[in-house]
Parts: sequence; structure tokens; C-alpha cells
Amino acid sequence: MAALAVPTGINVLGQQGASIGIGYDRIVRKFGGGYQTNDLTGPTAGLITLRLNYGFLPANTAITVLDPENSNAVTPWGKYIWLFFKRRMADGSAFDVTYTDPATGSTDTDKFMFQDSNLTYEEIEYLLSSTGIVLEQFIPLI
Repeated sequence: MAALAVPTGINVLGQQGASIGIGYDRIVRKFGGGYQTNDLTGPTAGLITLRLNYGFLPANTAITVLDPENSNAVTPWGKYIWLFFKRRMADGSAFDVTYTDPATGSTDTDKFMFQDSNLTYEEIEYLLSSTGIVLEQFIPLI
């Protein structure tokens, strides 16, 4: 059974098909002849991106999660991801994600949002589908 970090969060520790990346936003001005300047426009620590690939999402109760937004009902994982995505798109809220930091090997929990506003399930066979989601670290404006 999957474990959730907080009521509106996802725990990706040890999850199959999870990858982590980091990116930096820069403004680059090229002047020709190899001359250029560049300025960092985002956080100096960069923004973390998580890619979660679910190659096996049965529609039955083989893989379940307790859905805290639905009275802790036991929910098939494929249905939970779909409902979680719809809820976050509707309310626009960032959510907690627990992951392993590659630099330290320790677990971290940060706020994330879905990078894309579309979610697609690919039907593999009857009651079995796959999907992938990309999460981008959320840093609120101060």
C-alpha cells in the first residue's frame, strides 16, 4: 500500500519509475564573437522536477491508497492519481511531495505543482492503464 506524507501529498520514496532533476532559469544575452552575459532569474538552489512514470495502474484494488480527501476510503492507485490531479487542477493548490535528495541521500519534503495541465491514461488492456506525471517544485512569491 502506498503511503502519503500529508493529506494532500504524495510520497515517492522508493517508487518505481521515479526520476528527479534540477533546473536553473537564466537570461542569456549573446553579443557575437563568443561574448555573452547571463543572469540567474530563479532561485540559486534551482528548481526540482520529479517525473513519475506509472507503467502498471490496475483499475481494481491490487494497488491501493488511503484517500484522505475522501474519508480515508481505500482507493485504487490509478483512480487516486486521476482524482488527485483533478482536485489540484480545480483548487490550484501546491502539495507536499516527499522524495530522496540525490546530493545528501536524505529525505526532503517540498511543495510541488503539476507541470502540465493535462493527464492522459494509456489503456494497455482491460482494467489496466499507464500514465506519467511531471511535478515542478513550487516556490511562492513573497
